[in-house]
Amino acid sequence: MSLEIKNLTHVYRNGVRALDDVTLEINGTFGLVGPNGAGKTTLMRILATLLRPTAGTARIHGVPLDRVMEIRGMLGYLPQNVDFYPTLSALETVEYFALLSHLTPRRDKLLQVLEQVGLAEAADRRVGGFSGGMKRRLGLAVALVHDPRVVIVDEPTSGLDPEGRLEVRRALGALGGDRTVLLSTHILPDVETTCSRMAVLHKGKIRFTGSPAELAARAKGRLLKVRLPREAIEKIERERAVVSIRYDGEQAVARVFWEGGEPPWPHAPAEPSLEDGYFYLLHREERIPAERS
Repeated sequence: MSLEIKNLTHVYRNGVRALDDVTLEINGTFGLVGPNGAGKTTLMRILATLLRPTAGTARIHGVPLDRVMEIRGMLGYLPQNVDFYPTLSALETVEYFALLSHLTPRRDKLLQVLEQVGLAEAADRRVGGFSGGMKRRLGLAVALVHDPRVVIVDEPTSGLDPEGRLEVRRALGALGGDRTVLLSTHILPDVETTCSRMAVLHKGKIRFTGSPAELAARAKGRLLKVRLPREAIEKIERERAVVSIRYDGEQAVARVFWEGGEPPWPHAPAEPSLEDGYFYLLHREERIPAERS
């Protein structure tokens, strides 16, 4: 088992319980999703040995987190926010971080790392001219420079434009194989396109573990497509969990969760997406009334 987390809890000094009895087993490329404030970054920082948990244990390839230097030797970590010296080239940046890790890799090794994230052709360009997506990929290269067995990536596409997100997803998808990659994000397409397994963290607790397809299936048979006048849709929205609404003049098309009895308006079943399954999982109890017909 590459990453084994058991009963991990973390309570901050102000009393906020960021993690509450989290247990996970992680191999391959694994996605951790949840809304902002769910506890994802706290978990990433604990696994990266930057924060001590209040209770519970975690092991990376059987090594407990309190063996800090050994853990850091096998771990690559890309935090949500990372800055680089703008006057250095991509190659010089990777070399600089390698030296900070007490490594002296050859130029061909550094170029190989840049190749892994699609930046070999930009090796001699100054980082100050890089796009947001290129900087995130450079961050991945820095995390890979010591050839870690486990890579932890926190919110890698947050704030990027669509092209930047696509670039980073391609780079993440290429990191699999014999390496474990833990991707933390609140952007579901990041997980859908790169991860074979995932977990949902909400209010510090694990609410789901499985594949993206299994999470989407949670909403199977519970999602309807409805086309009605605008005012009728707005009434439904006050009573039901409405996933999306598209207005077409005085008509509106909505995707609505429904449970219990036959709906009183014309409808058709809708095929749920990963986003639908995620929404259904987190909001069912508080947003979808039980047994209404």
